[in-house]
Amino acid sequence: MPPSLPNLKVLSTHASTDTLGPINSFRLFTGSIFCMTTHLEHIWGLEKGQLDLWSSLNHISVRADVAPLFYNAQLMLIPSKEVLDQMQELVLFNKRCPLNERRKAFEVFPPKKYEYRMVSVTDPPPTLFATGLTSSVEPLLCVYPDFPLVKLNVHPAFAMIHSAAGLLHAYCTHLPFYATISIMTTISTFPGPRSLEFQSLPEPNDARGDDSSEGGTVYEDDSDSEGEAVKIHSWLDKADCLSPSLVVSESVTPYQISLDERMVHPRKA
Repeated sequence: MPPSLPNLKVLSTHASTDTLGPINSFRLFTGSIFCMTTHLEHIWGLEKGQLDLWSSLNHISVRADVAPLFYNAQLMLIPSKEVLDQMQELVLFNKRCPLNERRKAFEVFPPKKYEYRMVSVTDPPPTLFATGLTSSVEPLLCVYPDFPLVKLNVHPAFAMIHSAAGLLHAYCTHLPFYATISIMTTISTFPGPRSLEFQSLPEPNDARGDDSSEGGTVYEDDSDSEGEAVKIHSWLDKADCLSPSLVVSESVTPYQISLDERMVHPRKA
């Protein structure tokens, strides 16, 4: 039976409780060059300029030494099969339907705690320990099929698109959720006629309004992932726990890996 975690704050790369890093929050999905923001806005049923990567629904709280694992997609959060199937249905519907008939992802999946599998596709998986679950620090294995479970306020749309690059680059076709995420990522990456129609809409004069972290209406931020990398580096330096295995890549991240060839010309078994 997969282990269940109360949150991500219990995770550490250190076995000793004397060397635990501080806890802070950072954005899970920071943007990518293979998937334009407007494509996501279209298939998620948002209006143009209505996606905010700074939303609280796109933040996780972890220890300093664990942050690089999520930033580099060595650790990913995969929604449940039921949620992924519903997300795929929504994305396929929004891809084909008239723009004014699209379903809103943040209404179909309202803000609440969702259950995630904490997945690693690196070989070997990162060494992790769960603190505070018992009187001792326990090793935690993120291996199939017993991926650890955790309930978080992260929105499944952000979690899915964050996991896409790392999951598809590793070409883990044996994982049961691979095909579903691959389909949704392909739709997000290669726009169809409806998405191109959406892109041609005029830019909003001022899309910023009420904060929607509670209601699902979120607004676009024009910053990229570089700032998040600098933030994590500073965080690690202050914690004095940066090791060769915890390097944050500022120049090349999993989101800068081109997935075009992977999706158009999949590897043969």
